[in-house]
Amino acid sequence: VRHTGVRGVPDFQIESGGRRIAIELAKITAQDVEHARGLQRKGLKRTLGISSLYLKKSKPRTVDEIIKEGFSYQPFRFGVSPEGLNEIWIKEVTTQLDKKTAVLRGKQFEHGHEDWLVLWDRIGTDEYEIKSRIEVVKKLLASRWKLGWYSRVFIQQIGSYPFLAIFSQTRIK
Repeated sequence: VRHTGVRGVPDFQIESGGRRIAIELAKITAQDVEHARGLQRKGLKRTLGISSLYLKKSKPRTVDEIIKEGFSYQPFRFGVSPEGLNEIWIKEVTTQLDKKTAVLRGKQFEHGHEDWLVLWDRIGTDEYEIKSRIEVVKKLLASRWKLGWYSRVFIQQIGSYPFLAIFSQTRIK
């Protein structure tokens, strides 16, 4: 396994049996939620109520805004509905597919015998949503499967309901 560095693309390359696989990584997430989680990792010892942080503003929230919105006690917190969160998830997957397509087409991308895209689901998918989200991703990928595009796309979630879905042009594994 070779990490291609901060400026290198793809993010990693794996070599095995004389074949090289180029792997590009991305998170399905909301920037302000990741910022809040980072504050917790750095020692902020408060309970995080992240629902409202999934709703994007015109620019990323400041640290003070994230603490106020994500960590303060609010007796009546009206966050994002399950349907709204699903829409956010689909939008973030689409955004990452678009961004990573541009990366793949860039001159500096070091292609392998195969190029893979791995999407890490940080928004979260409940167990009952897995099948429907796989179907959504299949539809999002249908128009993208072309020669020179990623040969495999993985969506992985680590956490409450861990899952891994592997997509290729001809089928889902």
